[in-house]
Amino acid sequence: MATAPCPPRLRALVDLAAALSNVQAGQILSNQRCAPVARARFAVYFGGYHGLFLTKTAIARALGDRDHATVVHGLRRAEALRGSAPDFRTLTDCLLAATTAEL
Repeated sequence: MATAPCPPRLRALVDLAAALSNVQAGQILSNQRCAPVARARFAVYFGGYHGLFLTKTAIARALGDRDHATVVHGLRRAEALRGSAPDFRTLTDCLLAATTAEL
């Protein structure tokens, strides 16, 4: 299965999440699993799914040819983090707001 090109609006979310999380966009797209990168990636999954209404499979393919189950796991983690970490809720709220604005 080949990596699909990252849709411009999803790429804009990656860039915004990177800037707000103090990580590099390339790290979000990589296989790095350290907590700051994973949290930013979970936020992008959340914004892509709930804000851009992309499928889990489309998000998985565009963000480094991942399996859709990886995105399912990330969305579950994002929901849990939104409930327990105010900074993560703020991050995902910013990404959702950006999906309604012109990216």
